[in-house]
Amino acid sequence: MKRSLSASWLKKPVAIALVALMCISIIISIGAVGGANGGSLSGEVRIGVLLPLTHPSGIASKATIELAVEEVNALLEEAGATWTLEIVVEDTGWDPATALEKLEELNEEDVKFVIGPMASPQVLNIKEYADANKILVVSQSSTGFWGPFSELLEEDFIFRFCPPDSIQCRAIARLMYNDGKRYVIPVWIGEDWGDGMVITVEERFKELGGTFLGGIRYAPDEVDFSDEALALRNAVMRAVAMYGARRVGVLYIGGLAKSRLSLNKR
Repeated sequence: MKRSLSASWLKKPVAIALVALMCISIIISIGAVGGANGGSLSGEVRIGVLLPLTHPSGIASKATIELAVEEVNALLEEAGATWTLEIVVEDTGWDPATALEKLEELNEEDVKFVIGPMASPQVLNIKEYADANKILVVSQSSTGFWGPFSELLEEDFIFRFCPPDSIQCRAIARLMYNDGKRYVIPVWIGEDWGDGMVITVEERFKELGGTFLGGIRYAPDEVDFSDEALALRNAVMRAVAMYGARRVGVLYIGGLAKSRLSLNKR
């Protein structure tokens, strides 16, 4: 998701590997209809992979997909299959236009099964092309549901392994409330995904009896957060003075468009 993705993905190799194996199992199930020889399958069956290869989540996903393919190919060889899996990895960054461009290139090479992209804006941007060209797309991390992302909830050629953020939002609100927070200051990335998350969490938090205070919305391409940090400090100090520290919380929803940021411009 643009989304709050971090190096924590590197701590979840088992989860990523399971997603990769589940994706690959779809290919195997198709080929297995005709037995070990996979019906009409022969030679190398290619799977496209669209990832942000300069981000830890993309690097981790690539490594685990490669491991999954290696293990599956070993099983196919043991079973006497006449075909193997091969991945074609493309770097999309987090850019929706690049994701579509890479998908078009894969389609020209007759690749009809793709793992990724990871972010909901990218998945949304390739949806129409994937549907029109019958390309099966499996995203391991897209969760957007609000606004334009509601299209991703329709039946089509897009499969998303994660549940939509609408479920996550309710859980976030409940966790904050159960932790004793009654006043929350949101800080979020100013785009469709971030806006939808904050609105939905706030709705549920208010249902529970909590209150959202004035928040801080930052631009997706922001790299200098000095003003935002100062505004957040002042907001927290005011809220704590009025309601007490145990009843005040900060909700952060977002990610960084660039890998480097500065908090010291003055």
